[in-house]
Amino acid sequence: MKIVFIGAGSLTEDMLEGLQSFGFDGEIWVTNRSSSERLHMLNQKFSIQTSYNKKYYFKALRLFS
Repeated sequence: MKIVFIGAGSLTEDMLEGLQSFGFDGEIWVTNRSSSERLHMLNQKFSIQTSYNKKYYFKALRLFS
C-alpha cells in the first residue's frame, strides 16, 4: 500500500509517527511546495520518500473513493 501526504507540516509528522507506531510497512511519500529542509528532516526521521514533484506521485497512485 502507498500513502501520499501533500504537505509536510506538523499534522503529517503526527500521522507518520502514528503509522510508524502501528508498524505500517507500506510506502509513504510526502510532498510539499515550500520547505526542502522540512522534507529532508521527515525523510531522515521516518525513512520515507520525499519530493517537490507531486505529479510523479499522482501518476503512481490508485485513488479510492
